[in-house]
Amino acid sequence: MEELENRLGSTFYRCHRCYLVNMEKISAYSADNIQVINGDNLLLARKKYSDFIKTYMRYVKNGGIVNV
Repeated sequence: MEELENRLGSTFYRCHRCYLVNMEKISAYSADNIQVINGDNLLLARKKYSDFIKTYMRYVKNGGIVNV
């Protein structure tokens, strides 16, 4: 999974040990999950929440697509 994460680049975020989420497809998020535009909910590890917020805000600031 780590190799895939590195190959995909900064548009993807590893929100849980089993999930990589495409930042372009995020439609909502909370402290424990991320919803993508097709309606699926992905688990967000509690210890990753603050890092996710920082990473997502950096993504948005750099001109990323926002669906929230």
